[in-house]
Formats: sequence, structure tokens, C-alpha cells
Amino acid sequence: MDRRTRLAGIDFSFKKDDEGIHLSIKPNAERQEAQREVFAMFDELRTQAHRAGVTTPELMAHWAKSRLKWSK
Repeated sequence: MDRRTRLAGIDFSFKKDDEGIHLSIKPNAERQEAQREVFAMFDELRTQAHRAGVTTPELMAHWAKSRLKWSK
């Protein structure tokens, strides 16, 4: 029996054989690279915003405000 699944960018593999059950946990390399790229872009955005005088709380408030959906 061999089962594989992916959860939150981590690959899980279960294998059952005569010796027992084996569990393998490996991070997904593609997702890790994409995550590094996104965080690097965010760090650059924050750096540029700070140079322009925008603070981190202002950035967070803008992000939260843009995500809210007001019902009429």
C-alpha cells in the first residue's frame, strides 16, 4: 500500500510493507521557491514604502481595508 498527499505545500507519503509502515514528509521545492520569491517582493515593497514615509501599520491597514467587503 502506498499513499501520497500534499497539505500546505508539504508532501506526505505513507508506505506499508512487510517491515511495517513508513512515513515520509518532504517540503515541496516548487512551493518553497515561490514562497521565497513572494516574501522577497513583499520585503522590497515594504522597503520602498518606508522610504516614501509609509509605515508598516499603514500598509497592514490598507491591505485589511482592501480585503473587507461591505454589504449595502
